[in-house]
Amino acid sequence: MERNNDTTNDEVRLIVENQTIICSRKQLILSSDYFQAMFNANMLESEANEIRLKDVSYESLYPLIRHLHGEQLIFSTDSMCEILSTACMFQFSDAVKTCVRYVSRNITPINCLKIKELSQSLHLVELFNIATKYSLHFFSDVRNSNAFREFTQEQLVNYLSQETLNIESENEVLSAVLHWVESTENVSENFSAEDILDVAKKCVQLKEVDITVVDNPIEDMGEEWKMRFREFTKMLNDASVKINNLPKERYKPQYIVAVAEAETDEEREEPNAIYRFMGKSLLLYDSNKLADQASKRYGSQSSLDNPDSIGFTFDKRIDLPFGEESRNCNGFSLCVLGDRDLYVSGGEVDFGRNKWQRSLWRYDLFNPAKWEEVAYIPSQRRHHGSCCISSDIYLVGGFGQYRQILHSVTKYNTETDEWNDCASLLHGDFSLSCIGHHGKIYACKDKIQCYSVGTDQWSYIELSDDVRKLGVFSWIPLAFEKLILFVGKWYKNTGHIVEYNIESGESESYMNGLLPIEPESVCRAQDSLIGLGQPSTQSYEKAFAQFNLKTGKQSQPIKYDKRLKLSGLLAVTMYL
Repeated sequence: MERNNDTTNDEVRLIVENQTIICSRKQLILSSDYFQAMFNANMLESEANEIRLKDVSYESLYPLIRHLHGEQLIFSTDSMCEILSTACMFQFSDAVKTCVRYVSRNITPINCLKIKELSQSLHLVELFNIATKYSLHFFSDVRNSNAFREFTQEQLVNYLSQETLNIESENEVLSAVLHWVESTENVSENFSAEDILDVAKKCVQLKEVDITVVDNPIEDMGEEWKMRFREFTKMLNDASVKINNLPKERYKPQYIVAVAEAETDEEREEPNAIYRFMGKSLLLYDSNKLADQASKRYGSQSSLDNPDSIGFTFDKRIDLPFGEESRNCNGFSLCVLGDRDLYVSGGEVDFGRNKWQRSLWRYDLFNPAKWEEVAYIPSQRRHHGSCCISSDIYLVGGFGQYRQILHSVTKYNTETDEWNDCASLLHGDFSLSCIGHHGKIYACKDKIQCYSVGTDQWSYIELSDDVRKLGVFSWIPLAFEKLILFVGKWYKNTGHIVEYNIESGESESYMNGLLPIEPESVCRAQDSLIGLGQPSTQSYEKAFAQFNLKTGKQSQPIKYDKRLKLSGLLAVTMYL
């Protein structure tokens, strides 16, 4: 039986690694600039029904061709980069977008440097930026990857000298240099103490290094290298050696997120944007600027002399994903998963009209472009608590339909895309403040309830007699090292700070700490607590206040644009 000539002419056989892929010529022309040029140009392949392709694997091209014919593009973490390269090579524009989206969501400390290098070579700016941000934020894990050990000296210096490298101290950076030196790919017999110092001077703020506590792999490399390290240490400590060190300080791009609504609709100009509020938005305040401003206000009231003036301003605005209904949507909850993803869940539009917000939305903080709807919440829920543990997002208590106070707890697994019910609260409640820490959830209001992920059971936490004597009505939980910090909410214009040891179960006042406001919400940014609430003595409605967890110092309240109504603080890492 003869085939239709149009069908015969449309069929093309691609020969790749001695294997045949049958596809549509028309589909190739529509989907690929590469094949469009091939078939429309005066080339041997333009009329051929069989084309041999070189420098490409069958495994990477076959799924792309099947994708052109309507099949889903299926990846694995092992194949994704090769498929992406092939899609770019043959200019399958739609497939490239799909590949970039998949690869960007599957970046790890092990592969981020390779993805960064690949995306640069393929001129994929968005993916390059995401991989760069990831590599800087997760430095403590990235430094142990094979890709880090394979750096050239130029690549090493460029990476370690970035001001947004996420470190606790410069000791980590010098340790990374020494580990790089120790790796077999980079060590040579002629790599001297002067060479080590030369590299370190280019990427480490040596004046801040405590050489006695630096993790030093060279100590295990034999007597000759021990001698070189001792010589390096002597040179480092020698006052006569001039070190042209890096002029910049490291900068952690951490921001305070606040839910905001303008008092009135109006256009006005800020340093970074002209904006118009048509509903609730999220505003980002740079925690570093906030800390700098707070440090100038310890023990000072001078900055509060004119409460009517506009104070501290925001750095970025993120519109909520509810569109025109955002102004009237209330009771939604925010949480952050894995330092990268901001989630919004639940809420109701126009109370009493049964218009529930049932979507779970995700905002990628490493690729700040738009919200993505990732799941449908199985039941109505507003004014609930939410928090994250591992890859799970927990929705805790709140109001359900007909204003029913909920005992129920449900979780969403971001890897399997599945919802599962958890054990119910011992005491159902709404407007719960929640935190996930070390496999447990702390859900707080007037009672403190603790959920164990391992046992799927809730229990009550009883604070010490001294803490109970404070008479605090409600608590906000925050995680800090091996402690849970409970901050008193709505009590006598001061936010008492209490530490709870998760191992011993003991509780006591933390450094006699107080926030000089009546806190409505509190978050932890680096080594500080940031609170939002009513100051004890000022005429304006709300202000920020800071408590340094290392020094025990508290700041005077820091005012902001009083035309904004702020609520619900959350700390996030975001690379603007």
